[in-house]
Amino acid sequence: GGMRKMVIQDDEGEEEQKEAPLSAAAEAALAKADEMRVAGNGFFTEGKYEQAMERYSEALGTIEGSHTLETALAAKCLNNRAACACQLQQYRAAIADCTKVLARSPLDVKALMRRGFAYESTEKYTKAIADMRAVLSIGPSPQASAACIRLEKFARQAASLQAADAAAAAANPKAKAKAPAAPPAPAAAPPAAAKPSAPAKAAATPSPTPVTSSATPAAETKAAAPKAAEGVAATKDGASSKAEAEAEAAKAKERGTAALKRGDYRAAAEAYRECTKLCPSDHAHFSNLSLALLKYGQPAHAATAARMCTEIAPEFAKGFYRLGQAQRAQGALSSAMDAFTQALRLAPKGSKEAAEVTKELAACENEASKAAKPAARATSAAASTAASKSSGSGPVVEDITEEVAMAGPKGGGASSSAGAKAPKKVDHEHAKAMAKRAAEIAAAKAAAPATAKAATAHPTTNPPRPSAAAKVGSAVGGSKPSLSAFERTLNAAWKNGKGSASDVEAALSMVPTTAAEMISFVGEGLTEDLFSGLLLGTQMAEEPASLAASRLCHLTGVRRFDMCAMFVGSKEKAAAKAVLAAGVAAEPERHDELSKAASKFGVKLS
Repeated sequence: GGMRKMVIQDDEGEEEQKEAPLSAAAEAALAKADEMRVAGNGFFTEGKYEQAMERYSEALGTIEGSHTLETALAAKCLNNRAACACQLQQYRAAIADCTKVLARSPLDVKALMRRGFAYESTEKYTKAIADMRAVLSIGPSPQASAACIRLEKFARQAASLQAADAAAAAANPKAKAKAPAAPPAPAAAPPAAAKPSAPAKAAATPSPTPVTSSATPAAETKAAAPKAAEGVAATKDGASSKAEAEAEAAKAKERGTAALKRGDYRAAAEAYRECTKLCPSDHAHFSNLSLALLKYGQPAHAATAARMCTEIAPEFAKGFYRLGQAQRAQGALSSAMDAFTQALRLAPKGSKEAAEVTKELAACENEASKAAKPAARATSAAASTAASKSSGSGPVVEDITEEVAMAGPKGGGASSSAGAKAPKKVDHEHAKAMAKRAAEIAAAKAAAPATAKAATAHPTTNPPRPSAAAKVGSAVGGSKPSLSAFERTLNAAWKNGKGSASDVEAALSMVPTTAAEMISFVGEGLTEDLFSGLLLGTQMAEEPASLAASRLCHLTGVRRFDMCAMFVGSKEKAAAKAVLAAGVAAEPERHDELSKAASKFGVKLS
């Protein structure tokens, strides 16, 4: 009785081909590559994305074979490098790395997610939707589900705009008849500047880059028509639209130059930012923006602007000079030296510009040399300590997103199955990164009781009334809301300022009420639109003044706050001032704290 136990037998004559073990040299190279990956993870957790990318690239250069262990580590490095590229807004590089991973592992969820995000950022919504749907076909993912909803909306809007443009063109035969007359101008441009005069004779001193009325040929062909008209109302005559944009950009450039000369770097950055919106194909505007941002103390954003400049005009020496300056300010000396070397190659020999680049390059090399000496001593000491205390665990090949999300080092022998001999070294960079992350989590937990106590002492700091929170609870099914879910809820409640205050208050109740939780909640997702919605929505909502003021204080600690605050409009600034002033009126003892927050929003409390 009962079922007979089934035995699985191998077919005779069909032996499973076992993979040959790694050679000693390959094993050593794999261990070295993994050490570089761990160092990159440490830089990533500290927000030093360029240094992290360098480590991942070095690790990939060390991996030469196609063994399972080697390809697995290469996939980790490519995925992590793509994550860095997304943080630095190098979306094409991120897409390329993720595509390499997916060519070998089509079901790699992280590669699909990151490539989908990169596609979304480059407005390739159809491809982004395909990647997110592929993620959902593998398994449930709230993040991918939310992305699909958002992307489908964007795709519909883009299709609607294209249809409207096509209908307008069909309804106006005269405008359509004029269209063929436009191409001759761009067609004549390349011969006139077959060798772009981009390596300008402008000096490389900290002064704005002269802006000409025409951009480089590469930039003209690269910029799409909708992008070129950004910030300016579209007209039937494309040429007049471009002329209007250039005229407005020239005025903004004059304001930026004047602000730069008087030392008002924030105003200069705002003016140059306006130039890039009006004429996004003109590399000189991005060069000027990079200079202003660097002067304003925003090297990461300055590097992004400089990188845009070099992409538009790859033969423009000053663009690489600006990039090198920004990277040096960030401490990314290796990348800075590469940028300065490229600038020196492009700069006219014997020019003042070449002399300035040479000076910067020498200073950068000197700093790198000084930094290398203590690092070498530390490495030597670590090696001697590791020789006596190493436990002999093999190379760990976990993903960076797992490390960032954890409170401490990951347990278990992830590499024990490899059967490879372990290098007797301690991952000091990894240990430091994990210790730092553990300390941050511990600090957040320690802050929770204090927050609860403060809420009891000040009833005005409690969350919104139950009726408002209940609306949101039903909307998100009682689960912890995501940032994308919050954005959808806030937009639906806000209705461009025509929604109800109670609905907006309900949406805002989804936002965490402590600084640490808000930083984690928003992550890298703060955009100018979300920033504006938070400010205007907080002003509109009928909630305790102390709670509203605290939300804005917490917002100042979120990543990308400085960039968003720098370019925020007058309405948003007025809203921030009103909310923080009401907070001071409700709790006078918080005057210094809220005044400091107000200064970060670019306003001053009386």
